[in-house]
Amino acid sequence: MLRLSDLGRSVPEIARDLALHEQTVRKYVKAFLAAEAAAPGAGWEALPDRPRPGRPPTLTEAHLLAVERLLDEAAARGERTWGAAQVADWLTATHQVRVAPKYLAERLNARGFRWKRTKRTVQHKADPGRQEEAKADLAVLTL
Repeated sequence: MLRLSDLGRSVPEIARDLALHEQTVRKYVKAFLAAEAAAPGAGWEALPDRPRPGRPPTLTEAHLLAVERLLDEAAARGERTWGAAQVADWLTATHQVRVAPKYLAERLNARGFRWKRTKRTVQHKADPGRQEEAKADLAVLTL
């Protein structure tokens, strides 16, 4: 609506085109222009975002950072690997946040975080090339 106003469109035209009430258009255009007049470049801060509908998310950014820190520290010490259900149980015990393991796994994957439990296999023992790969992987973990 601000761009249309800047192009010289009238408030009734903008309201009709955007399917808004004229008072809504006037309110935001006035707020933007008043803030812009007071301090150039400050007009956008005068336009607050509307509150998001619905329940706030259970799993917050702080919780995800705590999980990532836990998993990074455990991997750095070589202590253990974690499954999604174990991480969800840890969140419940330490942060009182109940979340489904599948949902938590999706959130971690969306952030590009590798957290999965290592596979128990002996395939690397039969192939010398895979033995070298496994040794290189272990050397990285022990740094």
